[in-house]
Amino acid sequence: MESSSAPIAGDDVPSELRPLFEALRNSPDVDRRLASLLRKLGSKVAPEGARRLAVRLREHAPDDMYVWSATEPFIRTAVPSWHFEIVRDGRRNRTYDEALRASVQHGSSVLEIGTGSGILAMMAARAGAGHVYTIEIEPLLAEAARRNIADNGFQDRITVINKDAMSVVGVDLPHRCDAVVHEIISSDLLAEGVLPLLNSARANLLVPDALYLPRHVAAHGMLIGDDVFDVGSTTQCQEGLSLSGLDRLGKKVRAKNGPLEIRYPLSLPSELLRFDLACGAEARDANATVKMEVVGNGLARGILQWISFSFPDGREYANPPDVASCWSLRLYPFAEPLPVSEGRQVEVHVQAIDDLLVVGPPLVR
Repeated sequence: MESSSAPIAGDDVPSELRPLFEALRNSPDVDRRLASLLRKLGSKVAPEGARRLAVRLREHAPDDMYVWSATEPFIRTAVPSWHFEIVRDGRRNRTYDEALRASVQHGSSVLEIGTGSGILAMMAARAGAGHVYTIEIEPLLAEAARRNIADNGFQDRITVINKDAMSVVGVDLPHRCDAVVHEIISSDLLAEGVLPLLNSARANLLVPDALYLPRHVAAHGMLIGDDVFDVGSTTQCQEGLSLSGLDRLGKKVRAKNGPLEIRYPLSLPSELLRFDLACGAEARDANATVKMEVVGNGLARGILQWISFSFPDGREYANPPDVASCWSLRLYPFAEPLPVSEGRQVEVHVQAIDDLLVVGPPLVR
């Protein structure tokens, strides 16, 4: 088995493992033995050092499946599984591709925040952009994107900038860009920093009348009861015994994936919050009292939440409960079950605090 790079050196190995490495560096199977050490002792190593060693081991032993398996956890820490899920969402990909074809001006310069696989940058180039400057903070992803971009023949029209987007300033680009394409929208809308990242880009990297793709993002929700909450959200009663004390230790917001059948809907869908990304929206300015129209009788256990985002040409992507999506649904449990009846209204206060969507206690009207 041939190596594809220089042998592993002391500088490649985290200081916590260096004494052990020195004892086995002349071993004929040093790659496997070092990968085994990393697998067993990796939790005691600084994350960045563990990841760097995992990358070097893979470079040095590209065909050794043991090395690849042993280093998997450290690679996945840097490249979470959702990177693979989003590029398999055909509806998401088609929406972006059609919106970019409709909106990107021929010869324009496009900024992308969050390169990932490079697919959106390549779509923008294919749609007619003269050049795309795309920013990726994770070195592994930046390198993977460069390979994808070269494989598809766009290397002369796409530049990958391996930096934190908040630290990218005018000197990193030859000029301000005419449009920004992004997909930094989390399942609970704001957790990926879409507002501060785009505000920073507006101040430093975009022309004043830049095009935002997408431009609007929103969170939506509806009241739900036991037919949804009994699917892995709480322990509830088991064999007649209450386990609510354990539930209090769990996360208040639970992720679910659609499609999800809601047999007994308790309210119509409502828009919770909406942001116009072209107007410098900030989370601290966002709060609303949302009135939900009750359409069923029962005990409301909380609010089921999903997202949508829309483009200047009118195209929209959303992940309501009845469709499959790479984005998860979210559950916001009420502290106590709320009796509701058809024809009434439930008011909830919704607020964005930093990068969190906060849903306040409900009030029946």
